[in-house]
Amino acid sequence: MDGHASLLWYAVNIRSLETLLWITRLGSFSAAARHLRLTQPAITRRINELEQELGSALFRREKAQVVLTLSGRRCLQVAERMVADFAALKAAAAQDLGVSGTMRVGVSEVIALTWLDKLLERVGNRYPAISVELDVDLSARLVKKLAARRVDIALLPGPVVLPEAITQSLGSYPLSWMSHPNLMASDNTIEPSDLVDVPIIASPDDASVSSVMQNWFRNAGVRPRRISYCGNVSVVASLVRKGVGVSLLPPGLFKEGIEAKTMKVLSERPSISPLEYSVSYIPTSELGFLPEIALFARAISRDTEVWQ
Repeated sequence: MDGHASLLWYAVNIRSLETLLWITRLGSFSAAARHLRLTQPAITRRINELEQELGSALFRREKAQVVLTLSGRRCLQVAERMVADFAALKAAAAQDLGVSGTMRVGVSEVIALTWLDKLLERVGNRYPAISVELDVDLSARLVKKLAARRVDIALLPGPVVLPEAITQSLGSYPLSWMSHPNLMASDNTIEPSDLVDVPIIASPDDASVSSVMQNWFRNAGVRPRRISYCGNVSVVASLVRKGVGVSLLPPGLFKEGIEAKTMKVLSERPSISPLEYSVSYIPTSELGFLPEIALFARAISRDTEVWQ
């Protein structure tokens, strides 16, 4: 088999592996057929051919659903890697072919306010015909959107628990309690009990930073009494600057306020761990450039000041 025939054989089998992934994600042959714009017999034929090639059944029927066999579950992880690798291969081969299309990027506000501009510039230089749609939202909501294919790639805090997704670390970003200098005038180190009666402006419960805050109080057996919620980091910072309350924020975003003494970083005990961030996407040959976009994001986050 020559090189061209080998690549053709690999591409054909990748389509079968993609079919396996979409059946698993959507729960049925008919749903996968609709998504891939194929007939159900075509989907069935792909899986039958793949099962013959592998010498093992991949699915079994349970009532009205199809579920993976034990062999199918083992093959699924390898299939995800192979689809991702082939997508990266296509992206590399297409670098001079004018790749076009739309990429929907889900992004947390902290990344949007720090290095998203650098990522967009690099994407524009590399793929000038790609349009980018941005969706700035909280972490839990971005994970749901990624699972529902409403975004193609997500840059977000916290873990991404999606078995079909490729997830890579973007490092971490420090968090600290911040206030207006007149609200918390003392330079002493604060403990959870010191904030019981202080107005707190918190992120919504489905934000990763909210879990960090809740754990900090819970581990000390403390329950604050005055909490307001806001999902917009910029608005929260504005309220902190005006002395409305304290908030757990990334101080690296607010150097100007700290230098102007409209905001103050509080020393806390116990210390608060930096918030971990990830880039996550679900491999698909339709967007073969996603692995490279994830690589761009990882490189930029490493080079960004304060980002750890």
